[in-house]
Amino acid sequence: MKKIKNILLVLAIVASSGAYAKSYVKTKYVKVTKHYKSYKTTYKEVPYQSCHYESVPVTRTTYVDVYEKNPAAPLLGTVAGGVIGHRFGGGRGRDLATVVGAIAGGALANKQYGTKHYRKPVTTTSYEQRRVCSTYYRTKKVRRKVWKNVAYYHGRKIVKVSRHYLKRIPVRVRVSY
Repeated sequence: MKKIKNILLVLAIVASSGAYAKSYVKTKYVKVTKHYKSYKTTYKEVPYQSCHYESVPVTRTTYVDVYEKNPAAPLLGTVAGGVIGHRFGGGRGRDLATVVGAIAGGALANKQYGTKHYRKPVTTTSYEQRRVCSTYYRTKKVRRKVWKNVAYYHGRKIVKVSRHYLKRIPVRVRVSY
């Protein structure tokens, strides 16, 4: 039991001593000793359009005024006017009233019911030329010149690839004490 207490005490001391250690990150610049010119190949998606014209149906609706003759209206109006006119007067006056009633009834019925008017929809279909475009992508091979910059830090080789020639390479170093 005493052995276990001693082991736990040693572990607690070791753990607490590490809590007070300090460290930070520092950037150092190392001088480049060699440069190698190299080429890097990348692939780039380049958009392009393909267009064509196609006929597209276009439907339009217009309205037309339609007048239809009703031949029965003046005929029925004449008969009705004659019957009504026949009720008035007597002798030759009754005949005159019948004729005047028939003419007036026919004219009134023709004006009121002789012509039927409405608006009729007329649908027309025509074709228009419209431009239709689609976007496609083409893979383009791009070759670029790059520099492999070589430096040494504490015996370790460091290679940094860049688009231009470097004189120094930044190195991040963790310092602990």
